[in-house]
Amino acid sequence: MEAKIPCATSSVAASPLALVPGGCVIDGAEESPQDNLRVQRSISQCLAVLDQGRSAFVGEANAADESLYAQENYDRSVLLKQKQALGFRMEELRATMRRVQEDGELCITAAREEAALHSLDLVLAAGQRDELTVLKQQLARSRQQNSEHLQAEQELRAELARTSATFQEITAVETDAQNAVRHEILQLQQVVQDLRARLAAKADEIERLAHANMRAGEEVSSATAHWKQARLRRLAALEQGCSEAVHARGSGLSGLSGFETGTRNMKEGWDLSALELDEDRSAEDEQKSLPLLGFCLGVLQDLQAVSTATGEPVNGTSSSGSSEFWLPSEGAHEHTSSSLAPALSAS
Repeated sequence: MEAKIPCATSSVAASPLALVPGGCVIDGAEESPQDNLRVQRSISQCLAVLDQGRSAFVGEANAADESLYAQENYDRSVLLKQKQALGFRMEELRATMRRVQEDGELCITAAREEAALHSLDLVLAAGQRDELTVLKQQLARSRQQNSEHLQAEQELRAELARTSATFQEITAVETDAQNAVRHEILQLQQVVQDLRARLAAKADEIERLAHANMRAGEEVSSATAHWKQARLRRLAALEQGCSEAVHARGSGLSGLSGFETGTRNMKEGWDLSALELDEDRSAEDEQKSLPLLGFCLGVLQDLQAVSTATGEPVNGTSSSGSSEFWLPSEGAHEHTSSSLAPALSAS
């Protein structure tokens, strides 16, 4: 029986569990002072229960065994104290273990966080790696496009050089054409200016000639009027002179008939040079016709004076050089030959 108790005590001392009333064991008792008192009371109750059990089985010990029993109690008390100290140490160890567990949990949490962060870093690194791969692909594609662009730029530069040369040639041709057109325009402008000047000069000349023609027409009309008046006066004087000559001579019928014939021939446009004088005309008739011929010569001289004053012949000059004049009022020609003047004067 005594051998079992040390085993029980040693098992109790070796166990980190706390004893409670009723023989119940609770693991993980708290470290507060109330818990410690409760543990001590539980231990005392357990010792009392053990004493009662020992007394029931062993009976009353004799006096000799009292000292042994006391020694055993002392040993038990020492063991209990050691057990209590061990319990305290165990509690400290448990608290330390709790702290270590908490630290471990913190470390686990930190490790988990670190693992999560590492996983996140891995995920981010994978994303960055994917982005880097995409960027590398884009860079390769950009390099390829750059090479293609450089090649296209070279081809474009060559095409541009060719087209620029062609364009320069076209520009030169166009410039020459424009210069030629400008030169032609300038020439045409000069021609137009010359034509305008000529037209203006012609217009001025036409206007001047029109005025001159008007003045000449007026002068011709005036000269014609003066000539008609002089003609009428000369005809009147001629008829009067002839009448006086007829009355003065009395017997100049043949001269009168010759005068009438000459006057009629003059009115009909005959030339006096074409008249044929009869060879058997008497000298008396010739003497009687001399005043008439002198009068006609005076009329011719007056007409020549009028023609000289106007600067133009009254009706022009014949091809033989003799002066001619026209009588528009009577509608017939009256010719007088200036070549007969010396013959008439001599006769």
